[in-house]
Amino acid sequence: MLDKCQKHLDHVHESYFQHLCFASVFGARLIVGGIGAILHGLFPAICQTTGSKTVFALHDELKERMQKQDGQGHG
Repeated sequence: MLDKCQKHLDHVHESYFQHLCFASVFGARLIVGGIGAILHGLFPAICQTTGSKTVFALHDELKERMQKQDGQGHG
């Protein structure tokens, strides 16, 4: 298990704590977007674009991040 973790950290060119911070913030943003989507489902007048804007923004950031990693000779 530790070997797999280290291989992943090497692949993304991050330390454990860099990866922990990124993944934690990413996950928190997913949760906020999800809560917005649930609130919109309950009350259609609110949070009308929170879920979709969150998904699109995270997708764009993740795609850009992966392209940077691939540009460093890994792919």
